[in-house]
Amino acid sequence: GTSETIHGMNGELFRGLTHSFAYDGEAGTGPATNTDYAWGLKVDYDGEAGGPFVVGEALVFATSNARGRLIALDDNGTTGTMIVSIESGTPGDNNVITGQTSAATADVNLAPVGQATGGGLARLLAVDDDGTTGNLYVQLLNGTAPANNAILYHSTDAARTVTVDGTP
Repeated sequence: GTSETIHGMNGELFRGLTHSFAYDGEAGTGPATNTDYAWGLKVDYDGEAGGPFVVGEALVFATSNARGRLIALDDNGTTGTMIVSIESGTPGDNNVITGQTSAATADVNLAPVGQATGGGLARLLAVDDDGTTGNLYVQLLNGTAPANNAILYHSTDAARTVTVDGTP
């Protein structure tokens, strides 16, 4: 065991640099070291009840019967944005989302956008920010590496994004 903290995580979980890639299309405040970025299906929601949702929990989307796992959450109370790794199905506008751990519910607000399946989360270990372009050096925390042109969302502020420019 260790009590060391490296890049904001327990030293036993720190594996170091696992991927690096260029990015472009920066929106919002630029990426910063020791923050997490997620990719997958971006789902805006409203009408949250019984929440909050819990990052990591399984989600079921009624009507479409799509299923996925919550990777990141930008929760604003009864509204918000979640990044979901979809395992099966295709969620649609007005589907009811139910968290399988939290029992929270909400309604999908507008058609989800992004990756139809899969996703992941990475901690930024180093950032070479050249304005709206640059390079990211990350440790993959879960999921699969992002693909070229994948949009990466800050884990708690979905308005902060970058787009992968090339193969990680």
